[in-house]
Amino acid sequence: MVNRYLIGFAVVFLLMIVGIILLFSGGGEKPGPNAVKLKPLPEYSDTFVETSMTIRGDINGEDIHRLVRITVGQYQRRLDVIAGYSGNIIQTNTFSNSGAAYSEFLYALRDGGFLLKKKNVSEAAANDKGKCPLGNLFAFELDDSGEELSYLWSSTCGKNAGTLGGSSSLLQSLFKAQITDYSKLVSGVKL
Repeated sequence: MVNRYLIGFAVVFLLMIVGIILLFSGGGEKPGPNAVKLKPLPEYSDTFVETSMTIRGDINGEDIHRLVRITVGQYQRRLDVIAGYSGNIIQTNTFSNSGAAYSEFLYALRDGGFLLKKKNVSEAAANDKGKCPLGNLFAFELDDSGEELSYLWSSTCGKNAGTLGGSSSLLQSLFKAQITDYSKLVSGVKL
């Protein structure tokens, strides 16, 4: 009989210890093994990390579908016009860049909320596939040699559509201002 009380006491004691450990360990969701801790945006100015904005047009036929992508890094600014859904680049314009210019750009992006993610966005709402089919979708990416560090998007289909918590219109203007004669270079592109 004493053994039952002793076993019962030991079980209660172990449950209390486990409860205390769970209570003080935070118990919250832990980042996955591939989660990347982002640095403040300006700290990437002297690295090979690039920022980009891709503007997707209407969801339409393969032969008429177009995207415009602006990529800005420490040494280069690039405008790509992309045909179809397969990523076929049909026009590229490149311009040089400097570390000082890139640093200023990164500060401006930071202040525009480039890495600011909306809170409480469901996984289904976060997926941009098929979203805003008759408007424009704006994807904002931070990329380190092919590794996606951040991907946020907004669209012209309502202020609640997307994952970007920052100012989409400000970020669009900042990216377009990085490309010399942007309006002329994309004047024939129907998005």
